[in-house]
Amino acid sequence: MQSFDVFGGDLKIRYKGSFDWGGLYRLIWQWMQKRQFRSHEKRYKDKIDTALGNEIEVDVWGEKEVSEYYKYKIIIAYHLWESREVPVIENGKQVMRMQGRIEIRLNGQVITDWQEKYNKNNTVQKLMELFLNKVVLKYEIDIKHIDPFDEDLHALESQIKKFLKIEADISSIGERKRESSG
Repeated sequence: MQSFDVFGGDLKIRYKGSFDWGGLYRLIWQWMQKRQFRSHEKRYKDKIDTALGNEIEVDVWGEKEVSEYYKYKIIIAYHLWESREVPVIENGKQVMRMQGRIEIRLNGQVITDWQEKYNKNNTVQKLMELFLNKVVLKYEIDIKHIDPFDEDLHALESQIKKFLKIEADISSIGERKRESSG
């Protein structure tokens, strides 16, 4: 079994302000369910009532068997600082929102031979698997698995930024240019 990282490092999203914590968590959970990942919550740590607010750390991961040889794994880590639930008025209604700082880290892996058909203790089989992944299936791993999974994770990153309203809408950028030139 070998794993290939989709990115060199984590995709990081940082935000400070008011946001819907439950909605954000639900957005990512539903994204994984829609793509048929089995989702697991590894850790939920809540340091209650620190001086500036709560500190929350949540680690979630999901896995999906793509074929008898390939499996995808997604790792998501949330870290909230100085977070408090505060009442906010949205569309004329008072709702509770999380106020604070958040960092979300996304990463993915493509795992080969997830059923471990190649015996790790047998040197010949270990070398065969290494040769298979590094030479014979290199193109397939890179082009057919890592690249589409990379695009999917970047699409998730974009949805998260849109949900948090930290990504500029392309139409609004064009309007600003016209206003300043006109």
